[in-house]
Amino acid sequence: MDMGVAEPFAIPLDSTQPRDYQNGIQHALNTANNPNKPFCMIVILLPDDNKTRYDTLKKWLCTAYSSK
Repeated sequence: MDMGVAEPFAIPLDSTQPRDYQNGIQHALNTANNPNKPFCMIVILLPDDNKTRYDTLKKWLCTAYSSK
């Protein structure tokens, strides 16, 4: 499998609250949305194993982007 990887870019967050992650992810998706070079993957690093944060983000991503 041949997959090109572009330089990563980081989106700084104000806090570790799920809403800040949602805003950061939305900003990253809007920034990376280029019809000539569509993105196929986004990597999200969480600072710890907080299940509430993980579950909130997972639910939001699955409902917001499951059909795209």
